[in-house]
Amino acid sequence: MNRYEKITLKEFLKAFGVSSAIFGGVCLFFILIIFLSSGEETFKPTQPVVVDTYENCDIIRWSTSQMSEYKYFLKCNE
Repeated sequence: MNRYEKITLKEFLKAFGVSSAIFGGVCLFFILIIFLSSGEETFKPTQPVVVDTYENCDIIRWSTSQMSEYKYFLKCNE
């Protein structure tokens, strides 16, 4: 590799790095704009729901996250 090829490679890598940084910044900007303008609502826990009964007790389903993750409780009136 001669001197001119080394200079050309160095300039190419500089230009590639700068253009990658600019492209990443623009993408980040648009992602933030979309995220902030989506009217994100705060999550409210679901209301307890009776899903079944077991030996005179109600089985109650409750969710505290936006995932499909439920917690189940037994509520007995005794």
